[in-house]
Amino acid sequence: MNSGASCITAAGRKGQSFKQPRSASDGTVSGRRWNGIRPPSDDIELLGRRVRAREQLVIVSQDCDIVANVRDEPSIEALVCTTEKNRSYTESIDRNSARRFVVSLDAGLVAQARLRVSIVKEIASRFQLQPWPSDQRRLERCVRWLARRYDRPAVPDELDACFRRPVEDALKNIDAVDHSVMAAFNAVVEEIRVSIPTRLLSPYDVRLYFLVKSTSGLTRRQANAVDTICLAIRAALRPNEVELIEMRVRTEEEMSLAEYRVTRPLFLEYHTYRGDEVDGSPPLLRL
Repeated sequence: MNSGASCITAAGRKGQSFKQPRSASDGTVSGRRWNGIRPPSDDIELLGRRVRAREQLVIVSQDCDIVANVRDEPSIEALVCTTEKNRSYTESIDRNSARRFVVSLDAGLVAQARLRVSIVKEIASRFQLQPWPSDQRRLERCVRWLARRYDRPAVPDELDACFRRPVEDALKNIDAVDHSVMAAFNAVVEEIRVSIPTRLLSPYDVRLYFLVKSTSGLTRRQANAVDTICLAIRAALRPNEVELIEMRVRTEEEMSLAEYRVTRPLFLEYHTYRGDEVDGSPPLLRL
């Protein structure tokens, strides 16, 4: 049973995306009845928007749910994908975002987790299927990203203020001063993982791991970029607030199961106890 971006029908290929039809006779897909449901009362307002002409949808239902009888699973779920032209922006998303996933780095295709829709299977069968635009490795990353939307822990607001935000500011500053450093860093580091502090109050004990594709394949430029990022992160943190115990570079093969279990991806748009989305996410929409 597979979870994540997958096909619409049993005959399709896992990882397919699709475009909406230009129009439909009943107006269901064309946008006149985009929400597909009525508010239970006049006091409740449904928030949402139409899928725009240049946007695509990527399936995030499990394969078994897709092929299940419509009586049991009448709909499939999808995320709206936008096209981003700023390469630096998509590279940053690709490494750190909990709310956006880069489906295709070359095409700038980005899945938006907050724009989630539920599509009746009968309607979905009319859509134009497209193959998954990236390699199998990115598809597997997409599956893990979908799961992390539900299991990533909230962190104390104090830790967010004294750790996550300074790290984010440090990386933004490096990118502004010399983008080539961040470009070299992004080319080799697939994920930054951070340990969950054991202390409830500051100074919080933190360990950072840079998950890279291969340590043997690092160029001098990439190795220097990693060193520069490490120095910038350490300099951005106050010792009385955060005790940065260690920063290590690991490949998937080198990282132990114990290290992996006690760490989480460092999302630079991380949820805190208060949260940082003022308006909140749109509700689950239904086509």
